[in-house]
Amino acid sequence: MINKDKISVLGTEIEVETEKDPLQVSSISQHIQHKAEEINRKKDTIDTVTLLYYLVIALAEEVYDLKENKANIENECNKKIDELIFQVDTAFKS
Repeated sequence: MINKDKISVLGTEIEVETEKDPLQVSSISQHIQHKAEEINRKKDTIDTVTLLYYLVIALAEEVYDLKENKANIENECNKKIDELIFQVDTAFKS
């Protein structure tokens, strides 16, 4: 089900359509706002458009890192599963 929610990003209220529940939308909005404030503190005074570019890049890096971590965890789990299967097979063949 698609919900319409309003979020505030950099002082601008935006209506978004999402399948997330309102608490998740609020959490995401807070994360975006926190990230924008963090970037704004690190950079000298920058205009909103430049800040948005930095924000998009920072959020894209977070997504990339999370996907990479997920892939690493999946690979580790698959290796462990293969090891366990091998151990079970070996135990039954003995």
